[in-house]
Amino acid sequence: MTKNNSPPKNQADSQTRQERKQEAEKEWKEHPIEMYHGSQDLTKPHTSREEMILTRFTEFLKNSETVPDVVSGVRDVVEDDIEKFVDYDLDPDPSLGDRTIIDYLNTLSKFYKKLLDKNAIGTNPVDSKLSEEREERDWGSPDRPFIPFDHMQRFLGWLDTPFARAFFLTGLKTASRAGETVNVDIRCCHIDHPIFWHFVEKYDITLDPRIRDKPDSMLIYEEFNKGDEIPNENISGSESSGEIRNTGNKRKEEGGSVIPIDSELKTALIEYSALHVEVGA
Repeated sequence: MTKNNSPPKNQADSQTRQERKQEAEKEWKEHPIEMYHGSQDLTKPHTSREEMILTRFTEFLKNSETVPDVVSGVRDVVEDDIEKFVDYDLDPDPSLGDRTIIDYLNTLSKFYKKLLDKNAIGTNPVDSKLSEEREERDWGSPDRPFIPFDHMQRFLGWLDTPFARAFFLTGLKTASRAGETVNVDIRCCHIDHPIFWHFVEKYDITLDPRIRDKPDSMLIYEEFNKGDEIPNENISGSESSGEIRNTGNKRKEEGGSVIPIDSELKTALIEYSALHVEVGA
């Protein structure tokens, strides 16, 4: 009687499936973009746009001096590379609005999610930056309802804490982003009022040189990234050490923006400064 040394059929089928899976994963690792495009429904109109976005992204990785040499392809990308793509390629493009930039990041996130599902990468490098940009950018529907001026006035009148009034009035009157607003330091303000100068002298505050000779003005810092220490040797402002920032600035104007402040904002800033400086609120 001849002994059958071949594995059982179920075991052989399982081994075949595993080999095919490993081969597919290898293809996704070696040719991620081609495999991704091949997995899409080419009849859908958004497919060509996805191709355009991925092409732009890969060209940035290949040609930008801000991307480290170790990044040889899309699978080498980390969160910092996504941030640089936004800061050095998308943001400077005047043809791209906030909604379009969010759309670019959504497309990249979808691409990397597919690679993650196919075991071609370990983590999605886009999600953190996408979440941050959604909070920072005005990407809501362009058909959002009209808000009458008197409604805005009532809203501002309803704000009953110094921080809320200073925060919302600064954004409203200077058109600063949320992150830019929270990054305004006392050294960034030059308020022509005795109470303000009392704080300056009492706590030995050195005003930023860009607003030192400009009464009733505010400085919005130029562009920097989350985690940067501001001010620093590249972004001046104080002879003392800077502060690690929990959110970045998107302002492209070199040297930042010096903006006049009116009496209403001036009062709100003084009230908040009194609370913030004196009791550390």
